[in-house]
Amino acid sequence: MPDASRSPPPMSDVTLPMIGRPPRPEPEPTAALTLSPAGSGWTLAGASAIGGSHRREGKLREDAFRCEHDHGWSVIAVADGAGSRRLSRFGARVATDYAVPALVRGLAGVSLAGPADEASINADLMHALEGAFLAARAAVEDAAKQDREPLCDYGCTLVLLAHHASEAGDTIVAAQIGDGAVVAVTAGTSSDAKITLVVSPDSGKYGSETYFLTGEDALERAMQSRTIKRWAAGEIHALLAMTDGVLDCVYPPLPTLEQAARTWVEVARGPRQQPGSNLADDLVAWLAHWEVPGNEDDRTLVILLRERSHPGRSEEA
Repeated sequence: MPDASRSPPPMSDVTLPMIGRPPRPEPEPTAALTLSPAGSGWTLAGASAIGGSHRREGKLREDAFRCEHDHGWSVIAVADGAGSRRLSRFGARVATDYAVPALVRGLAGVSLAGPADEASINADLMHALEGAFLAARAAVEDAAKQDREPLCDYGCTLVLLAHHASEAGDTIVAAQIGDGAVVAVTAGTSSDAKITLVVSPDSGKYGSETYFLTGEDALERAMQSRTIKRWAAGEIHALLAMTDGVLDCVYPPLPTLEQAARTWVEVARGPRQQPGSNLADDLVAWLAHWEVPGNEDDRTLVILLRERSHPGRSEEA
């Protein structure tokens, strides 16, 4: 349950110009972004592509993502707009556009190397995650009010991930509401690297059900999913955040997801497909043309990839 004694960040601290009066700009069929902060030792690449059924039916992409690198933290959000909800594409974009800046702000005040004990640090990290989900939910509610539309029509899932690397080790915080997943790829070669499911799908009683940020119990479910994990310096090779359009192609079973994650990291480290292209360009081209029988959902995948020449260092605040 959220801790009522600790207030979330005020909305004025996370307001973005994107939330304004309708009509809102419609999403493009694809989106791609690559960030390689100087000296960080990491590359952050995100890609989103409209699903085959949406493309054929003339519908719009309902997935969204946002990622930033600040104060030594890489912060990622991915969201999947509910296909049954008329304005879910806006819910997904609003949620990711507000959750990431809120989490960046929350984490900026957390010292991982200070005198505080681990329990106090964990409490601060959990509070930062809580504030990000609260900001995302409040922003979606505000969008619905401005549009004079029912909140339920903006239903979307939301996966949040933040990672910090230093010579002392790697710290990961993550949480989610609904389906999608976060996967860590750790020590080993590309063929035997260990795969850890950091957060797994929060599905309903039936296979096709899930939970949304607009639900009455959304914040409670998100808080129940919060996790903090730590690894030795240099042990994490990559982190993957994905919507169910990617996850459902390879999971379950777990071995299929493990093999897919190893393959994605190997391809990400390989040569680019076209002269002048970057990792996100290649990801979005692959997502758009990846054919899996029975799966034509929108697909979003964000990869945080450690550079080989930087075994354990990251940009410090």
